[in-house]
Amino acid sequence: ADETFLLTVASEISAELGNLRDAYRWACTVHAAVPNDYRTLIVLSMVAFSIGNVHEALGHALAARMVRKGALHAVLQIMRCQNRLGNFYASLGAFQPLADRTVVPPDLRGELARGYEGLGDRERAIAEYRSALAIDPDNAAAVRGLLGVYAPGGHAAELDALKARYRRAIEEDYVCLSILGIEALDRGDLKEAKRVFTRTAALAQA
Repeated sequence: ADETFLLTVASEISAELGNLRDAYRWACTVHAAVPNDYRTLIVLSMVAFSIGNVHEALGHALAARMVRKGALHAVLQIMRCQNRLGNFYASLGAFQPLADRTVVPPDLRGELARGYEGLGDRERAIAEYRSALAIDPDNAAAVRGLLGVYAPGGHAAELDALKARYRRAIEEDYVCLSILGIEALDRGDLKEAKRVFTRTAALAQA
């Protein structure tokens, strides 16, 4: 039991640090001994998602939800997978058991936003991204999401306000910069596009 516990913790820490090989190895060891271990199923789902095996990740997340119905991490992983697969109604449906919670973690808010965005409900997507930022002002995924909503649509005032408020976070995130680089190209500002893409390349190589 002690060894299983230690391996579970080691797999979780490795997953958080991005050491996917060790996370997978240790999680598989625990999973072989205790197939219905909730924490191990979550780690296996996270690792599979990180390497692009989204269907496998979804399977582990669904198994985790069967072990602990309504558990936050299981629901989050299910929503991530369903959104990545384009199953936006399924993503929003997975959230329903948590709909009555007074406090919803920002990562879940972000997945809700992606689900609404995928269904074309722009206003609800924006509201959920902003709710995520109200809980965690440094939530990079929510900033990316809002940029993704505003940049292609010609919403100059909203985009400028967002850039002004979260300038530091944006300048340190290559995904945010990539969105802004494409937006600059679309409006013909080659000088700004060059600046942004140069910064993006520097971050990617760091």
